[in-house]
Amino acid sequence: MGFTELDCRVRSVINHAIIDQGFAPGTAEVAEQLAVPETEVVAAYHHLAAEHGLVLHPQSTRIWVAHPFALSSTTFWVTDGHRGWWGNCGWCALGIAAMLDQADVTIHGVWGGEDVPFTLHVQHGELIERDWYLNFCVPAAHLWDNVIYTCAMQLLFPSEAAIHAWRNRHGITSSEALTGEQAWGLAKAWYGHYLDVPWRKLPPDEAQALFTSLGMTGPFWQ
Repeated sequence: MGFTELDCRVRSVINHAIIDQGFAPGTAEVAEQLAVPETEVVAAYHHLAAEHGLVLHPQSTRIWVAHPFALSSTTFWVTDGHRGWWGNCGWCALGIAAMLDQADVTIHGVWGGEDVPFTLHVQHGELIERDWYLNFCVPAAHLWDNVIYTCAMQLLFPSEAAIHAWRNRHGITSSEALTGEQAWGLAKAWYGHYLDVPWRKLPPDEAQALFTSLGMTGPFWQ
C-alpha cells in the first residue's frame, strides 16, 4: 500500500467535504482547495482507487464509496441532528460515528438488512447500546475482491440466533460475528483518525495487529 502526500491531502479534503455537505466533491473543487492542477487531483483519485482508498464509478472520477461513507443509498443512515450520511455497512456506520468524535449521533438501520428497524445512539463520543452483533460474511483477506458486496453483507443483528436464522434464509455457509463491544472498538480504532490531516489508512500489518488486539483471531481474520 503506497499513498503519496498528495493522495492523503486529497482524501482529507474528500472526508471533510462529505461531512460538511453530505456528498463528495469533484476533482475541480478539490484542486481549487489544494491549489494544485486538476490533472494531479485526477491522478490522485485514480491512485487512491487503485490502492483501496476510494471506489470510483467505472471509467469515471465520480466517487462511489469513500469509506466509511457511501455515496449511494444503503440500509444504514447516520445523523447528528441536522446532517446525515449513508454508511456502506455496519462497520462503516459505526465508523462515521467514530469520526465525529464527541458528537451525538444516531445510527438508523434494519437488522440483517431486512424489515425490522433499529437505532443506535452515540452520546459524547460513546456508544450507548452494545447488546448486538456485527456479522462478516467475507474473510479479511478477500474484503476488497468485491468491496461493494462485502459491505452490503456486513450487517447488524440482535442476537447470534438471528444470525444463524438469517444465514439459513439466504444460503450463507459461513460467517464470523463481533460483539457490539468489539465492533465499536474496531470502528473507533479504524476510523477514529480519518479526519487527521494528512489522512492515513492503516497498512496491513497494523490492521492485523488491531484485529488481534480485539480478539479477531483465526483464519477468517488473517
